[in-house]
Amino acid sequence: MKITCIQDNLTRGLRVVRRAVPSRATLPITQNILIETEDARLKLAATDLELSITTWVSAQIEQTGSITLPARTLLDTISSFDMGRVELEVTDEPYGANIKTTTERGGGPMTIDTDLRGAPKDDFPPFPEVSPKHRVRVDSGTLRNALERVVFAAASDDARPVLTGVKMEVEGDKATFAAADGFRLSIESAQLMEAPEEGFDALVPARALSELTQLMAGTVSTVEIMVSETGGEAMFRIGDEVEMITQLIAGTYPDYKSLVPQNSDTTMAIPLESVEQVARSMQVIAREGSAIVRMVASNEEGQGRLTVSANAEDLGNSEGTLDIDIEGEEGKIAFNVRFLTDLVRNSQGGTSNPVEASDSSNETTGPEKLILSITTPSSPAVFRLSHHPGFTHVVMPMYVQW
Repeated sequence: MKITCIQDNLTRGLRVVRRAVPSRATLPITQNILIETEDARLKLAATDLELSITTWVSAQIEQTGSITLPARTLLDTISSFDMGRVELEVTDEPYGANIKTTTERGGGPMTIDTDLRGAPKDDFPPFPEVSPKHRVRVDSGTLRNALERVVFAAASDDARPVLTGVKMEVEGDKATFAAADGFRLSIESAQLMEAPEEGFDALVPARALSELTQLMAGTVSTVEIMVSETGGEAMFRIGDEVEMITQLIAGTYPDYKSLVPQNSDTTMAIPLESVEQVARSMQVIAREGSAIVRMVASNEEGQGRLTVSANAEDLGNSEGTLDIDIEGEEGKIAFNVRFLTDLVRNSQGGTSNPVEASDSSNETTGPEKLILSITTPSSPAVFRLSHHPGFTHVVMPMYVQW
């Protein structure tokens, strides 16, 4: 194989697939990146056996072929070059690749030669074949907005494997995503470009969807979501440049819809920007104590007030007061401050339901507000967003002495 490629294009492609390279691997070859020529382009691919990412970059191909090279060393080598053209040629003795770049300097052209040891493509694990039974398309921006408000709520440990996934349910022209870790639940829907012939669901690893949101950053492409006939794998294709394949999680996901309280005694509308500032301030004191932030809603002469406070024994306390709109009774509740800051940080962003957002019946004006509904201090609280009708977030409260 012998190819010539623009350095910036090759670096960008390597960074895309590097996301699937494991930091530690029981199978050493998976710490390599597969490089091969395909349909007049250069194909780059990596896998950790559960997640696989492939991308293609433009290249001038003088001789077809393939090789696998150490991911970290290859990326560091290519990214260390200045802008210019990179020539890569497979060598036989020793088996590997000669990488050459030529750039212009003040004193004239400069050439750098690097030889890397590699391994043949046959040593690299094959990617799963995804013969899709279900297929939908969604705008990348719409999907990214939805996932950013959900994925963060999934469990990060394997105590209950199903909770490390995000439940995706497709019905009609909507895809609903739900994630929970036993203490909080986040639900958001995304508008599809068209309704599939039949609905379906899948339990997708949260890590895979987190990587997907990063891969979609800055792109305006359409994302095609495909689930295999066996139900064991899903493929996400971003335009015609990136493909990500992930193993799906087997198991029964909890009935998350039944976890959303249907009634409340107190509902308050809080400016999201104000919540963000107060939560950030409370976190400073709360993290030094029991990580608890208390919220007390009151109605004083027709004006709603929300008092937010945190306390750390032997250190100090912090308190903030916000003007809010309140309906129903006065109320109080306490949360783990991290859950509140996570919610605020991930709530912001564009719409994932363009059709509903443009519907006059759902038209909203003014700054975004966080809608908080509570019953008793020991009952789950429900957060919603004034500008995003598909979003619901449920948080279990902390038990405190009032």
